[in-house]
Amino acid sequence: MGNLLGGLKNMKKIKLTKGKYAIVDAEDYPLLSRHKWQYKTDGRGGVTHATWNRAQSPFQMQDWIISKRPWNKIMFKNRNPLDCRKCNLVEVGRGNPTHYSYKRKGNYTSKYKGVCWTKKDKSWICQVNYEGTKFSKYCKSEKEAALLYNKKAKELYGEFAYQNKVT
Repeated sequence: MGNLLGGLKNMKKIKLTKGKYAIVDAEDYPLLSRHKWQYKTDGRGGVTHATWNRAQSPFQMQDWIISKRPWNKIMFKNRNPLDCRKCNLVEVGRGNPTHYSYKRKGNYTSKYKGVCWTKKDKSWICQVNYEGTKFSKYCKSEKEAALLYNKKAKELYGEFAYQNKVT
């Protein structure tokens, strides 16, 4: 977190639509500020990002800041998609992004990501998918399954894997 805070004095804000702003490094500001950017969401209150305000433009702000290999994604270390400073961006393989994101909103049996109740077995199950292989294990409690998910996701997906806040 020290790296992320260290860049605050060398940052600039770029105005987006809907009264939002993106944070960028001062060195990237001259290029990015020449364009109009819009604040976009996926329509379900989930994914947000800054997109070049041009008809059918596929350009997201983070793609202008760091280059990536084809099919890979750029993720945000602090999970804020409007913080486009280089110290907050990391390139990840295309199979990994779901393990960096939050649990989806909806009516699910568990409040934790990777955990669900099985009626048939009357127990909680932890599930993590990794490169086409599915890890699953039955647990006695929802909390135990959430902790197991955290451990396995970190082991398989590394330091930026989503971690459930277990209470």
